[in-house]
Amino acid sequence: SDPWLPSMKIEFIASVSSIYSARKVSREEGKEAFLK
Repeated sequence: SDPWLPSMKIEFIASVSSIYSARKVSREEGKEAFLK
C-alpha cells in the first residue's frame, strides 16, 4: 500500500486531538472564569 498513509493518519489524529484538547482547556478556563 502507500507508505505515506500512516504518517498522514498520524498527523491527522494529532491535529484533531490537539484541537480537541485546546477546546477542552478553553471550556474549563471559561467555567473557572464564570465561577469567579
